[in-house]
Amino acid sequence: MDDLFYFAELDDNYIVIRILAGENCKSAEDEISKLINISGHGRWIQTYKDDENHRYAMIGGIYDRENNVFIDKKPDAYPSWLLQSDGSWAPPIAYPSLIAESDWPEEYGEYMINQRYYWDEGSISWALFRPQPQ
Repeated sequence: MDDLFYFAELDDNYIVIRILAGENCKSAEDEISKLINISGHGRWIQTYKDDENHRYAMIGGIYDRENNVFIDKKPDAYPSWLLQSDGSWAPPIAYPSLIAESDWPEEYGEYMINQRYYWDEGSISWALFRPQPQ
């Protein structure tokens, strides 16, 4: 079976600008040499898909040279989110537990079995999604 290698191209600030796959490579080093010849620079880092030990690069994400890890691009809509140790971003408050029927506030209307929450950046909290009455 042929190996498939993935490579992230980085700009001068180590931001990922594209990701390419190299097929039928003898080694990752051979493929990086080819990419350097094509692009004219050596800012290519191997990234790994479906690998528990490595975070896959994301366009717009950053490569942290010190820790040899890719960090996802921070979601623009969520400035309050915090960087996690695995390179992902998450809200500063954990996703809430479901509200038991006995604790359901009367002003919410009829009890919702399938409760859903959304992140409300304005209040920096989770808000219960309540469909508008028809």
